[in-house]
Amino acid sequence: MLAQYPHGLIVVGVIVALAAWATAAVLTGGIWHRAGAAVLVSCSGLALTLFAGPGLYEAYMKAVGDPAPAVVTKVVDRDGRRGADLFCTVVEPTGTVHVVSQQENCFDHIRPAQRVTIRKDPLGLLDPRLPDGPDQPPLEVTVWIATGLFVLTGATVFYAGQRRRPAKTA
Repeated sequence: MLAQYPHGLIVVGVIVALAAWATAAVLTGGIWHRAGAAVLVSCSGLALTLFAGPGLYEAYMKAVGDPAPAVVTKVVDRDGRRGADLFCTVVEPTGTVHVVSQQENCFDHIRPAQRVTIRKDPLGLLDPRLPDGPDQPPLEVTVWIATGLFVLTGATVFYAGQRRRPAKTA
C-alpha cells in the first residue's frame, strides 16, 4: 500500500516488505533449520508483496473512495522504449485536474474525451483511480489471491516454528 502514495514512499514500502520477507526466510531456514519451509515462505512472501499492495489500494478506493464525474482530456505515452507508459489527464467539472498513471488504472481502455467516474481518496493522500477496464479481473480475485498467500505464508512460518520433540519410548 505504501507504493501507492506519492513522494517516494515506494522506497519505504519496498524496504519494509524486503525486511519482513528476509526475516521470515532467515527465521525459518537459518534459525529453525526448516529448509522446505524457508523456500515456501520465500516464494509466497515474494508473491504476497506483488498482490497485497495493489489489492489493498483497489479495495480501499472501491470501498471508501468518493465517486466523482470527470472527463479524460489527454492520454499520453511518455516513454515508448519500454512499452506503454501511459498517463491520463482527467478534469472534473469543478476544474480540478488530475494526472494519473497506470498505477491508478490508466491503460488502453481509456480514451480522450471519454466520460469516466473516478474514485478520489477522502483523505486526499492517494491519487484518484480510474475505472477498471473490461479485461481486468474483478477485485475479489486479487483480494482472494492476496489472502491465500498471506494465510500460506503465516501457516508455513507457524508450522516451521513448532517445537519438534523426539518420541518418548516407554
